[in-house]
Amino acid sequence: AEPLYDRALKINEKVLGPEHPDTAIALNNLAQLYMSIGDYSGAEPLYDRALKINEKVLGPDHPNTAISLSHLGGLYLKMGDYSRAEALTQRVLKIREKVLGPDHSYTTSAIFSLAHLEILKKNFDKALAYFKTGLKKQDSHISNVFSIATEQQKFKFIQSIEYSHYNILSLIRQHFNDDQDSVRYALELVLRRKGIVYDAVSRNRKNLKSKLSENARKDFELLSNSQGKLSQLLLNKPEKIAPDTYQKNLNTLQTQIKVIEKRLIKESRLVAKELKHRRVTSSDLAERLPANTALVEFMKIPSLGSEKNKLVFRYLVFVLLNEEKVHLVDLGEVDVLEEHIRKGLSGIKSGIGNKEINAKNIQIFKELYDKLWKP
Repeated sequence: AEPLYDRALKINEKVLGPEHPDTAIALNNLAQLYMSIGDYSGAEPLYDRALKINEKVLGPDHPNTAISLSHLGGLYLKMGDYSRAEALTQRVLKIREKVLGPDHSYTTSAIFSLAHLEILKKNFDKALAYFKTGLKKQDSHISNVFSIATEQQKFKFIQSIEYSHYNILSLIRQHFNDDQDSVRYALELVLRRKGIVYDAVSRNRKNLKSKLSENARKDFELLSNSQGKLSQLLLNKPEKIAPDTYQKNLNTLQTQIKVIEKRLIKESRLVAKELKHRRVTSSDLAERLPANTALVEFMKIPSLGSEKNKLVFRYLVFVLLNEEKVHLVDLGEVDVLEEHIRKGLSGIKSGIGNKEINAKNIQIFKELYDKLWKP
Protein backbone atom coordinates (compact mmCIF):
# COMPACT_ATOMS: atom_id res chain seq x y z
CA ALA A 1 0.00 0.00 0.00
CA GLU A 2 2.84 2.43 0.81
CA PRO A 3 4.21 2.64 -2.78
CA LEU A 4 0.70 3.38 -4.09
CA TYR A 5 0.04 6.14 -1.54
CA ASP A 6 3.50 7.59 -2.17
CA ARG A 7 2.91 7.54 -5.93
CA ALA A 8 -0.47 9.27 -5.55
CA LEU A 9 1.22 11.98 -3.47
CA LYS A 10 3.92 12.54 -6.10
CA ILE A 11 1.32 12.77 -8.89
CA ASN A 12 -0.72 15.36 -6.96
CA GLU A 13 2.38 17.40 -6.19
CA LYS A 14 3.41 17.38 -9.86
CA VAL A 15 -0.01 17.91 -11.49
CA LEU A 16 -1.83 20.04 -8.89
CA GLY A 17 1.05 21.59 -7.02
CA PRO A 18 2.64 21.11 -3.57
CA GLU A 19 0.04 23.31 -1.83
CA HIS A 20 -3.18 22.04 -3.40
CA PRO A 21 -5.91 20.75 -1.01
CA ASP A 22 -5.87 17.38 -2.82
CA THR A 23 -2.14 17.17 -2.12
CA ALA A 24 -3.00 17.63 1.56
CA ILE A 25 -5.44 14.69 1.27
CA ALA A 26 -2.71 12.52 -0.27
CA LEU A 27 -0.35 13.52 2.56
CA ASN A 28 -3.00 12.63 5.08
CA ASN A 29 -3.60 9.19 3.49
CA LEU A 30 0.10 8.34 3.62
CA ALA A 31 0.34 9.59 7.21
CA GLN A 32 -2.60 7.41 8.22
CA LEU A 33 -0.83 4.39 6.73
CA TYR A 34 2.31 5.13 8.75
CA MET A 35 0.24 5.67 11.88
CA SER A 36 -1.56 2.34 11.41
CA ILE A 37 1.76 0.46 11.45
CA GLY A 38 3.10 2.43 14.43
CA ASP A 39 5.54 4.61 12.46
CA TYR A 40 4.68 7.81 14.31
CA SER A 41 7.89 9.61 13.34
CA GLY A 42 7.05 9.00 9.68
CA ALA A 43 3.45 10.17 10.09
CA GLU A 44 4.12 13.40 12.01
CA PRO A 45 5.79 15.50 9.25
CA LEU A 46 3.12 14.41 6.74
CA TYR A 47 0.23 15.37 9.03
CA ASP A 48 2.00 18.64 9.87
CA ARG A 49 2.52 19.51 6.19
CA ALA A 50 -1.13 18.69 5.37
CA LEU A 51 -2.22 21.01 8.20
CA LYS A 52 -0.04 23.87 6.96
CA ILE A 53 -1.46 23.50 3.43
CA ASN A 54 -5.05 23.64 4.65
CA GLU A 55 -4.35 26.60 6.95
CA LYS A 56 -2.75 28.55 4.09
CA VAL A 57 -5.09 27.61 1.22
CA LEU A 58 -8.44 27.07 2.97
CA GLY A 59 -7.95 29.22 6.06
CA PRO A 60 -7.40 28.61 9.79
CA ASP A 61 -11.13 28.15 10.50
CA HIS A 62 -12.05 25.84 7.63
CA PRO A 63 -13.65 22.46 8.54
CA ASN A 64 -10.87 20.64 6.63
CA THR A 65 -8.30 22.48 8.74
CA ALA A 66 -10.11 21.17 11.80
CA ILE A 67 -9.84 17.64 10.39
CA SER A 68 -6.07 18.07 9.91
CA LEU A 69 -5.76 19.37 13.46
CA SER A 70 -7.75 16.38 14.70
CA HIS A 71 -5.49 13.91 12.88
CA LEU A 72 -2.31 15.51 14.20
CA GLY A 73 -3.80 15.70 17.70
CA GLY A 74 -4.69 12.00 17.49
CA LEU A 75 -1.09 11.21 16.59
CA TYR A 76 0.24 13.16 19.58
CA LEU A 77 -2.26 11.28 21.75
CA LYS A 78 -0.81 7.97 20.53
CA MET A 79 2.69 9.29 21.20
CA GLY A 80 1.76 10.24 24.77
CA ASP A 81 2.27 13.97 24.16
CA TYR A 82 -0.95 14.99 25.88
CA SER A 83 -0.23 18.72 26.12
CA ARG A 84 0.16 19.13 22.35
CA ALA A 85 -2.79 16.82 21.71
CA GLU A 86 -4.99 18.93 24.02
CA ALA A 87 -3.93 22.23 22.41
CA LEU A 88 -4.83 20.95 18.94
CA THR A 89 -8.12 19.40 20.09
CA GLN A 90 -9.12 22.68 21.76
CA ARG A 91 -8.50 24.39 18.41
CA VAL A 92 -10.70 21.79 16.70
CA LEU A 93 -13.48 22.49 19.20
CA LYS A 94 -13.29 26.27 18.69
CA ILE A 95 -13.37 25.95 14.90
CA ARG A 96 -16.35 23.62 14.95
CA GLU A 97 -18.24 25.76 17.47
CA LYS A 98 -17.65 28.78 15.24
CA VAL A 99 -18.31 27.20 11.85
CA LEU A 100 -20.72 24.34 12.58
CA GLY A 101 -22.28 25.56 15.81
CA PRO A 102 -22.13 24.36 19.44
CA ASP A 103 -24.72 21.61 18.91
CA HIS A 104 -23.35 19.94 15.79
CA SER A 105 -22.38 16.25 16.02
CA TYR A 106 -18.78 17.06 14.97
CA THR A 107 -18.55 19.63 17.78
CA THR A 108 -19.81 16.99 20.20
CA SER A 109 -17.15 14.59 18.90
CA ALA A 110 -14.41 17.12 19.76
CA ILE A 111 -15.82 17.44 23.30
CA PHE A 112 -15.64 13.65 23.73
CA SER A 113 -12.03 13.70 22.48
CA LEU A 114 -11.17 16.16 25.26
CA ALA A 115 -12.91 13.88 27.77
CA HIS A 116 -10.69 10.97 26.72
CA LEU A 117 -7.61 13.18 27.02
CA GLU A 118 -8.53 14.10 30.58
CA ILE A 119 -8.95 10.42 31.45
CA LEU A 120 -5.44 9.70 30.18
CA LYS A 121 -4.18 12.65 32.25
CA LYS A 122 -6.10 11.22 35.25
CA ASN A 123 -8.19 14.40 35.54
CA PHE A 124 -11.37 12.42 36.12
CA ASP A 125 -13.55 15.34 37.30
CA LYS A 126 -12.77 17.25 34.10
CA ALA A 127 -13.40 14.14 32.00
CA LEU A 128 -16.80 13.64 33.64
CA ALA A 129 -17.74 17.27 32.99
CA TYR A 130 -16.79 17.00 29.29
CA PHE A 131 -18.76 13.76 28.93
CA LYS A 132 -21.85 15.32 30.52
CA THR A 133 -21.64 18.33 28.20
CA GLY A 134 -21.29 16.13 25.13
CA LEU A 135 -24.04 13.72 26.15
CA LYS A 136 -26.48 16.57 26.78
CA LYS A 137 -25.93 17.72 23.21
CA GLN A 138 -26.23 14.15 22.01
CA ASP A 139 -29.62 13.78 23.73
CA SER A 140 -30.79 16.70 21.62
CA HIS A 141 -29.51 14.92 18.48
CA ILE A 142 -31.43 11.76 19.45
CA SER A 143 -34.65 13.66 20.05
CA ASN A 144 -34.45 15.37 16.66
CA VAL A 145 -33.38 12.28 14.71
CA PHE A 146 -36.07 10.11 16.32
CA SER A 147 -38.75 12.59 15.30
CA ILE A 148 -38.27 11.70 11.60
CA ALA A 149 -36.24 8.47 11.38
CA THR A 150 -37.42 4.96 10.56
CA GLU A 151 -36.88 2.18 13.13
CA GLN A 152 -33.84 0.92 11.20
CA GLN A 153 -32.35 4.43 11.01
CA LYS A 154 -32.88 4.92 14.75
CA PHE A 155 -31.12 1.64 15.50
CA LYS A 156 -28.14 2.53 13.31
CA PHE A 157 -27.92 6.01 14.81
CA ILE A 158 -27.94 4.72 18.39
CA GLN A 159 -25.27 2.15 17.46
CA SER A 160 -23.09 4.91 15.99
CA ILE A 161 -23.05 6.88 19.26
CA GLU A 162 -23.28 4.13 21.90
CA TYR A 163 -19.61 4.18 22.95
CA SER A 164 -19.90 7.72 24.32
CA HIS A 165 -22.30 6.58 27.02
CA TYR A 166 -20.39 3.32 27.58
CA ASN A 167 -17.30 5.42 28.30
CA ILE A 168 -18.96 7.61 30.92
CA LEU A 169 -20.49 4.56 32.61
CA SER A 170 -17.05 2.97 32.77
CA LEU A 171 -15.61 6.20 34.19
CA ILE A 172 -18.32 6.43 36.88
CA ARG A 173 -17.89 2.74 37.73
CA GLN A 174 -14.16 3.15 38.29
CA HIS A 175 -13.90 6.59 39.88
CA PHE A 176 -17.32 7.87 41.03
CA ASN A 177 -19.05 4.78 42.43
CA ASP A 178 -19.44 6.43 45.83
CA ASP A 179 -20.73 9.72 44.44
CA GLN A 180 -24.54 9.57 44.61
CA ASP A 181 -25.09 12.38 42.09
CA SER A 182 -22.88 10.68 39.50
CA VAL A 183 -24.49 7.27 40.04
CA ARG A 184 -27.96 8.79 39.74
CA TYR A 185 -26.89 10.57 36.55
CA ALA A 186 -25.61 7.25 35.15
CA LEU A 187 -28.92 5.47 35.85
CA GLU A 188 -30.94 8.22 34.18
CA LEU A 189 -28.60 8.07 31.18
CA VAL A 190 -29.08 4.30 30.92
CA LEU A 191 -32.86 4.65 31.06
CA ARG A 192 -32.85 7.26 28.32
CA ARG A 193 -30.48 5.35 26.06
CA LYS A 194 -32.30 2.04 26.41
CA GLY A 195 -35.21 3.78 24.75
CA ILE A 196 -37.63 3.73 27.67
CA VAL A 197 -38.55 7.31 26.85
CA TYR A 198 -37.63 7.87 23.20
CA ASP A 199 -39.10 4.65 21.79
CA ALA A 200 -42.37 5.27 23.63
CA VAL A 201 -42.46 8.83 22.29
CA SER A 202 -41.82 7.61 18.75
CA ARG A 203 -44.40 4.80 18.82
CA ASN A 204 -47.09 7.06 20.26
CA ARG A 205 -46.66 10.07 17.98
CA LYS A 206 -49.42 9.03 15.56
CA ASN A 207 -51.73 8.03 18.39
CA LEU A 208 -51.06 11.33 20.16
CA LYS A 209 -51.59 13.36 17.00
CA SER A 210 -55.03 11.81 16.45
CA LYS A 211 -56.20 13.09 19.86
CA LEU A 212 -55.20 16.72 19.34
CA SER A 213 -57.36 19.65 18.34
CA GLU A 214 -56.99 21.00 14.81
CA ASN A 215 -54.75 23.88 15.91
CA ALA A 216 -52.61 21.63 18.10
CA ARG A 217 -52.33 19.06 15.28
CA LYS A 218 -51.00 21.72 12.91
CA ASP A 219 -48.45 22.83 15.51
CA PHE A 220 -47.49 19.21 16.14
CA GLU A 221 -46.81 18.70 12.41
CA LEU A 222 -44.83 21.94 12.32
CA LEU A 223 -42.81 20.78 15.33
CA SER A 224 -41.99 17.44 13.65
CA ASN A 225 -40.94 19.17 10.42
CA SER A 226 -38.76 21.68 12.28
CA GLN A 227 -37.10 18.91 14.30
CA GLY A 228 -36.41 17.00 11.10
CA LYS A 229 -34.78 20.00 9.43
CA LEU A 230 -32.72 20.71 12.55
CA SER A 231 -31.61 17.08 12.72
CA GLN A 232 -30.39 17.15 9.13
CA LEU A 233 -28.47 20.37 9.70
CA LEU A 234 -26.88 19.18 12.97
CA LEU A 235 -25.72 15.87 11.55
CA ASN A 236 -24.59 17.05 8.12
CA LYS A 237 -23.51 20.57 7.29
CA PRO A 238 -24.23 21.26 3.60
CA GLU A 239 -20.96 22.18 1.89
CA LYS A 240 -22.34 25.15 -0.05
CA ILE A 241 -23.88 26.99 2.91
CA ALA A 242 -21.73 29.81 4.32
CA PRO A 243 -20.95 29.51 8.06
CA ASP A 244 -22.95 32.63 8.95
CA THR A 245 -25.99 31.41 7.02
CA TYR A 246 -25.66 27.94 8.55
CA GLN A 247 -25.56 29.38 12.09
CA LYS A 248 -28.52 31.63 11.34
CA ASN A 249 -30.57 28.65 10.07
CA LEU A 250 -29.69 26.63 13.18
CA ASN A 251 -30.64 29.43 15.56
CA THR A 252 -33.91 30.07 13.70
CA LEU A 253 -34.96 26.41 13.87
CA GLN A 254 -33.99 26.04 17.54
CA THR A 255 -35.94 29.15 18.47
CA GLN A 256 -38.89 28.00 16.38
CA ILE A 257 -38.96 24.59 18.12
CA LYS A 258 -38.96 26.18 21.58
CA VAL A 259 -41.80 28.56 20.63
CA ILE A 260 -43.91 25.74 19.17
CA GLU A 261 -43.33 23.49 22.19
CA LYS A 262 -44.41 26.26 24.58
CA ARG A 263 -47.51 26.89 22.49
CA LEU A 264 -48.35 23.18 22.37
CA ILE A 265 -47.96 22.83 26.13
CA LYS A 266 -50.59 25.53 26.59
CA GLU A 267 -52.89 24.01 23.95
CA SER A 268 -52.72 20.36 24.99
CA ARG A 269 -52.22 18.52 28.28
CA LEU A 270 -51.29 15.40 26.27
CA VAL A 271 -48.35 17.17 24.62
CA ALA A 272 -47.30 18.68 27.94
CA LYS A 273 -47.26 15.18 29.43
CA GLU A 274 -45.32 13.77 26.45
CA LEU A 275 -42.65 16.48 26.64
CA LYS A 276 -42.33 15.96 30.39
CA HIS A 277 -41.70 12.23 29.84
CA ARG A 278 -38.56 13.07 27.86
CA ARG A 279 -37.01 14.46 31.03
CA VAL A 280 -37.74 11.49 33.32
CA THR A 281 -35.52 11.35 36.43
CA SER A 282 -34.68 8.75 39.04
CA SER A 283 -36.70 10.83 41.53
CA ASP A 284 -39.79 10.51 39.30
CA LEU A 285 -39.33 6.73 39.19
CA ALA A 286 -38.63 6.42 42.92
CA GLU A 287 -41.88 8.20 43.74
CA ARG A 288 -43.79 5.55 41.78
CA LEU A 289 -42.12 2.54 43.40
CA PRO A 290 -44.31 0.71 45.94
CA ALA A 291 -42.98 0.39 49.48
CA ASN A 292 -40.22 -2.18 50.03
CA THR A 293 -39.56 -2.53 46.29
CA ALA A 294 -36.69 -1.54 44.01
CA LEU A 295 -35.99 -0.96 40.33
CA VAL A 296 -33.09 -3.19 39.23
CA GLU A 297 -31.52 -2.20 35.90
CA PHE A 298 -28.81 -4.35 34.28
CA MET A 299 -26.28 -2.91 31.84
CA LYS A 300 -23.58 -4.67 29.82
CA ILE A 301 -20.70 -2.36 28.94
CA PRO A 302 -17.34 -2.82 27.22
CA SER A 303 -14.29 -2.11 29.35
CA LEU A 304 -10.56 -2.59 28.85
CA GLY A 305 -9.41 -5.74 30.61
CA SER A 306 -6.27 -6.41 32.58
CA GLU A 307 -4.41 -7.51 29.45
CA LYS A 308 -3.23 -4.61 27.34
CA ASN A 309 -5.89 -3.42 24.87
CA LYS A 310 -8.07 -6.49 25.51
CA LEU A 311 -11.73 -5.51 25.36
CA VAL A 312 -13.94 -7.34 27.83
CA PHE A 313 -17.56 -6.80 28.81
CA ARG A 314 -18.82 -6.27 32.36
CA TYR A 315 -22.25 -6.34 33.93
CA LEU A 316 -23.27 -3.28 35.93
CA VAL A 317 -26.44 -3.17 38.00
CA PHE A 318 -28.28 -0.06 39.16
CA VAL A 319 -30.59 -0.52 42.14
CA LEU A 320 -33.06 2.32 42.72
CA LEU A 321 -34.88 2.27 46.06
CA ASN A 322 -38.07 4.17 46.76
CA GLU A 323 -36.25 6.59 49.07
CA GLU A 324 -34.39 7.75 45.92
CA LYS A 325 -31.10 6.08 46.89
CA VAL A 326 -29.29 4.66 43.84
CA HIS A 327 -26.66 1.92 44.15
CA LEU A 328 -24.23 0.93 41.40
CA VAL A 329 -22.88 -2.63 41.63
CA ASP A 330 -20.14 -4.05 39.40
CA LEU A 331 -20.92 -7.77 38.93
CA GLY A 332 -17.69 -8.42 37.05
CA GLU A 333 -16.91 -9.89 33.66
CA VAL A 334 -19.81 -11.04 31.50
CA ASP A 335 -18.18 -14.33 30.45
CA VAL A 336 -17.70 -15.45 34.07
CA LEU A 337 -21.27 -14.61 35.13
CA GLU A 338 -22.90 -16.08 32.02
CA GLU A 339 -20.94 -19.31 32.43
CA HIS A 340 -22.55 -19.75 35.87
CA ILE A 341 -25.96 -19.11 34.29
CA ARG A 342 -25.30 -21.66 31.52
CA LYS A 343 -24.29 -24.27 34.12
CA GLY A 344 -27.45 -23.60 36.06
CA LEU A 345 -29.73 -23.91 33.01
CA SER A 346 -27.94 -27.05 31.88
CA GLY A 347 -28.34 -28.53 35.36
CA ILE A 348 -32.08 -27.81 35.35
CA LYS A 349 -32.55 -29.63 32.03
CA SER A 350 -30.55 -32.70 33.07
CA GLY A 351 -31.61 -32.81 36.72
CA ILE A 352 -35.33 -33.50 36.39
CA GLY A 353 -36.06 -36.53 38.58
CA ASN A 354 -32.40 -37.00 39.54
CA LYS A 355 -31.78 -36.18 43.22
CA GLU A 356 -28.01 -36.42 42.88
CA ILE A 357 -27.86 -33.87 40.05
CA ASN A 358 -30.39 -31.62 41.78
CA ALA A 359 -28.15 -31.44 44.85
CA LYS A 360 -25.33 -30.31 42.56
CA ASN A 361 -27.65 -27.72 40.99
CA ILE A 362 -28.39 -26.25 44.39
CA GLN A 363 -24.67 -25.55 44.83
CA ILE A 364 -24.46 -24.01 41.34
CA PHE A 365 -27.38 -21.69 42.06
CA LYS A 366 -25.97 -20.76 45.46
CA GLU A 367 -22.79 -19.65 43.66
CA LEU A 368 -24.90 -17.75 41.11
CA TYR A 369 -26.84 -16.08 43.92
CA ASP A 370 -23.56 -15.02 45.56
CA LYS A 371 -22.34 -13.49 42.29
CA LEU A 372 -25.58 -12.00 41.00
CA TRP A 373 -28.23 -11.17 43.60
CA LYS A 374 -26.28 -10.98 46.83
CA PRO A 375 -24.19 -7.97 45.65
